[in-house]
Amino acid sequence: MNAQDVRASATPAPAPSVPTGPAIRRVFVLLYVNCVLSAGLLGAVWLLRDGLDPVVWIRAAGVTVLALLCLRWAGRLRAGRRSAYLRMLWVSIAGPIGIAALVSLPGPYPVWVRVEQGVQGLVLLAVAWAVTRPEIRAHVPRKSR
Repeated sequence: MNAQDVRASATPAPAPSVPTGPAIRRVFVLLYVNCVLSAGLLGAVWLLRDGLDPVVWIRAAGVTVLALLCLRWAGRLRAGRRSAYLRMLWVSIAGPIGIAALVSLPGPYPVWVRVEQGVQGLVLLAVAWAVTRPEIRAHVPRKSR
């Protein structure tokens, strides 16, 4: 084995392609919008806290934490982590289903919370659409068995 063979074997394998184009930017923009909506809801609940049911507080805090987690998962998605992709996909599909129940069923939520959550549900549906684009799916292929 000569020196050239040693150098050739020591070179690292190429890193997986990182989606940096419009597809991943779209995901991040939608997730930032989701974070702004969540933080806005939490702020509004704090300002209007007198007379609100504690369930509204719990909801506002929960969606804010989940929005921040989605941003973290998007960073991991950018790095090619399939588990982050699956988490984001699950949240972006299950979230609007839960929001539809919140908006349509009677409960302790004021109309303004229902409207905000409806908008947030639409954003989450857009996230589901964005993460299922071929450019994103190709970046996180299924592992072969």
